[in-house]
Amino acid sequence: MSRDKQLQMVNRLDLQAKQVQDVAMNMSEFAVVSGISYCKAREWFRQDGFPSLGGLVFWSDFVL
Repeated sequence: MSRDKQLQMVNRLDLQAKQVQDVAMNMSEFAVVSGISYCKAREWFRQDGFPSLGGLVFWSDFVL
C-alpha cells in the first residue's frame, strides 16, 4: 500500500475493472494504476500533451 495520503483509500480491485473497461480515472486512481506517487501524477496531468480531459484520463489514451 502506498504511503501517500491521497492514495490510501483507492481500491485496487475497482481500478482493475476500470482499466479493463476503459473507464476514465482521476489523478489518484491513475497514480495507483501506473505505480507513481500522487505528486508525480499531478505533475504529469499539468504537462502539455498529457491525454487528460477535465482531470480524468482514460488508460488506453495514456498507453498510446
